[in-house]
Amino acid sequence: MSWTGGSSGTYVIIGGSSSATVSGQSVSGSYTCIAPVSASSFTVPSYVLATLPGGSGTTSVSNYTNYQTFTAPGLDSGALFGGTSQSVNTIYN
Repeated sequence: MSWTGGSSGTYVIIGGSSSATVSGQSVSGSYTCIAPVSASSFTVPSYVLATLPGGSGTTSVSNYTNYQTFTAPGLDSGALFGGTSQSVNTIYN
């Protein structure tokens, strides 16, 4: 997959999961891959996808800014960050 944008010095988090019934047993699997936003693309290795059971699931892509600290009257400590995440239904084979 490819992307544009993202906060400099951060990472894109790519994840997926699937579940199925195999020989009467429920099975599931998931993965998480992390790539620097500066790479602009990433291919989930086939050996990772091969570990997922064939069936329905999801694929998600996320990016978050670096944490920033702040102070405010009456607050012991403060931190904030922003981000975005997109998820789509996926059929894994």
